[in-house]
Amino acid sequence: MKNLKLDLKKFSLKKLLGDFDYNYHNDIFIKSLNKIETYRWETIKTKEPETIEWINNIDKESIFIDIGSNIGIFTIAAVAKGIKQIISIEPYRKNFITLCRNLEENHIKNVAAFNIGISDSSEFVCFSGSNLESGGAEFTYEKSNLFNINTTLFNNFNFIEKYLNDKPLYIKIDVDGGEINALNGIKNLLLRSNTKSLLIESSANNTQEKINLIMKKYGFEIDKYYEEFRPHSIVRRIKENNIARNNVYSKSK
Repeated sequence: MKNLKLDLKKFSLKKLLGDFDYNYHNDIFIKSLNKIETYRWETIKTKEPETIEWINNIDKESIFIDIGSNIGIFTIAAVAKGIKQIISIEPYRKNFITLCRNLEENHIKNVAAFNIGISDSSEFVCFSGSNLESGGAEFTYEKSNLFNINTTLFNNFNFIEKYLNDKPLYIKIDVDGGEINALNGIKNLLLRSNTKSLLIESSANNTQEKINLIMKKYGFEIDKYYEEFRPHSIVRRIKENNIARNNVYSKSK
């Protein structure tokens, strides 16, 4: 607990987002409890600027689903944008607790948060790794029949389709290796005519090509605007020899 107290910081989201189209009725104040959380909030506009640009261009009268929301960086950015209906999904418990704490302390009522993972089938998964603090992302996880603090349920999410209205739907997927399973787990959402755009992070060498084929099958193509948008995380990732890539897919015209 000593290190957590030393790292405790509080941020104004309005200040962090700068010229972002901020439409929430209050400033949102974020508490970070460790260095990883602090880094994520301090780099909200610079780590993945194309993601912030994408959220900034979403109409407020939309539904935003954040699959793999971590501690809620982009979920809360969507709140700041003024998006009225938000679903935030984060399987790792410590990240989920931080997300819920910041939602609760800011009296944010329009986010439905779920402590599950999205896949094409139901299974228990156990997280492991060298750093399991909140804010972490690059975990190792595998199917497990153990029940402990790092175990969570991965589940098919296709059933959510029947609870959604016909407002434009935007989906972010950042699941560190489970992209194909996650896409299969939301197949019903991809089939909906009101699903307008997805931002998907691919994290393995051949994953992006597989994602491209799946998205083409459902009538989506890479959005050239976000591919050419600068600054873009691809510049940083190439320098870091990081193979992860963000792509925005929009409905083919």
